[in-house]
Amino acid sequence: MAKVVLQHRINLIESIYKGIFKKRIRMSSKLKKKQLSKEILTEAGSQTVKKKHFLLWSVPLYILLLLLVVPACSLGYYFHVCVEKTHEGNRTEASDNQDANVKLMRVNDQSLVHPLLYVDIESEQFLSGVREKVTQYLDQKRSGNAFTSASVYVKDLNDGMYFSINSDSLYDPASLMKVPLMITYLKQAEENPALLKKKHTFKKNPLYTTVRTINDIALTDGKTYTVEELLYYMIVYSDNDAFWLLNENIDQNLLLDLDKKLGIPSNFDVLHYPASEKHTVLTVNSIAHYFNVLYNATYLNKNLSAYALDLLTKSTFKDGITKDMGPNLLIAHKFGERTISYMREGKLENLQSEFHEFGIIYLQNRPYLLGVMTRGNESKPLQEVVRNVAKIVYDDLKSAAQ
Repeated sequence: MAKVVLQHRINLIESIYKGIFKKRIRMSSKLKKKQLSKEILTEAGSQTVKKKHFLLWSVPLYILLLLLVVPACSLGYYFHVCVEKTHEGNRTEASDNQDANVKLMRVNDQSLVHPLLYVDIESEQFLSGVREKVTQYLDQKRSGNAFTSASVYVKDLNDGMYFSINSDSLYDPASLMKVPLMITYLKQAEENPALLKKKHTFKKNPLYTTVRTINDIALTDGKTYTVEELLYYMIVYSDNDAFWLLNENIDQNLLLDLDKKLGIPSNFDVLHYPASEKHTVLTVNSIAHYFNVLYNATYLNKNLSAYALDLLTKSTFKDGITKDMGPNLLIAHKFGERTISYMREGKLENLQSEFHEFGIIYLQNRPYLLGVMTRGNESKPLQEVVRNVAKIVYDDLKSAAQ
């Protein structure tokens, strides 16, 4: 019995020790895990601290400037190259033409801005083929006494390049002067739109009797017309009575101011007219400036420039540059004709005739400005010369544009 009790106590003590040992092992395991976690967290924390410390490093100012300047310069160079490539064609064309003569005309009225009115880039190489054909034709007709003087102006309105032939010769502009008079009235209408509705009464004046090229329309003696109606008659029908009525009611200094702004020199015919009359004569290049500023809308505003060009497209004169170009081609044009006569043995004889025409030809993808001025003995042969020159230029530019 005593042995049994003793054995029972031994077993109990063993079981107690085993339980304590297992508990210690479990506690030891937990302590190791906690210690390992702490070590991991400590290591991670030290790495975090190290990373934060790297971001908080102090950087010298010159390094920051380099980091800003170098990318900016690289970006600027990239865009510079892109822009240069975009305009490479036009820039190269201008630089390759060593004989190019560039003229920029700006408004110089003592204000802070000087708007650009037009750009002329004259080049011997521009349309050299067309120029040669026109020159050969003119040489041929001159030898046949079709004219005594002829001048030609051709300008590509897309890029401003032009050529002119015999550009120094002076001519009586005749009805071409109706274009600057129209521009002057419209310039005044910019500030005073009511001007176009102002009325004037027409009274026939024998001093202003001239030969009429277009006879289907005429002002009625004693009838009242608005400025807008007179401009229509003057441009569409080339009515001389409308011209004189408008000319009488405008400050002539305004016309002179227009020529001054466009860089058109003052020249007068003192051979056939008294010097006191100051009868204007102009070159082919000078008259081209009126059409340039209308097309560019740089002297008048856009609406009034379009209004003026629309009137020019309605011209009823069809025996000049428009005759051989087809009915569907839009052309804003104006002609001028003048015959100087004298009496000999009781008969009226011509001293000389002049015929000119200018037009903006709205050729698809390549609009251009053409001006032809001629002088000779009779008007009809001169009209033929103008018409044929226009056809030569049109055929060549049309084939090039296709």
